[in-house]
Amino acid sequence: MLSGGLRPLQLSDGSQVTVKAWLMDELVAHPLEFMALIDALNAPITGQPADLFREQIPAALHRAVRVSLQQPEDMQRVKVADLPDLLEAIWEVNAVQELQKKSLSFRLRIQQAQAEVLRPLSSP
Repeated sequence: MLSGGLRPLQLSDGSQVTVKAWLMDELVAHPLEFMALIDALNAPITGQPADLFREQIPAALHRAVRVSLQQPEDMQRVKVADLPDLLEAIWEVNAVQELQKKSLSFRLRIQQAQAEVLRPLSSP
C-alpha cells in the first residue's frame, strides 16, 4: 500500500485525482456494496456468480469510486475509460488481495476443523 493509503492517478482527460483507502466507517456504511463489488470483480476468476444483479453493478461501482476519491467532487471528471485504472488503484490502496487471501485462509481453516470434527462421527 502506498503512503497513508493514498494513490495519485491520472485520468483520461489529463487531470489528476487521489484515490484513498476506505475508512472502517465507510466500509460499515456500505458493507454489502463493498463485498458485492469485490465478488463481482472476482466472479470471472472464481467462477462464482456475482451477488449483484447486472443492473446493480453500475450503481455500486459509482458509490465505490465516489467513496474512494479523496475529493468526491472529482467524480464529475471520471469517465468510463478511467474505470480500469481506478479499480486497480482502489484494489491496491484497500489491500483487497491481502484481505481475500486472509479470508480464504480462514475459510479453509474452518472447513478443515469441521472435517476433523465430523471424521470421528463418520468412522465405524
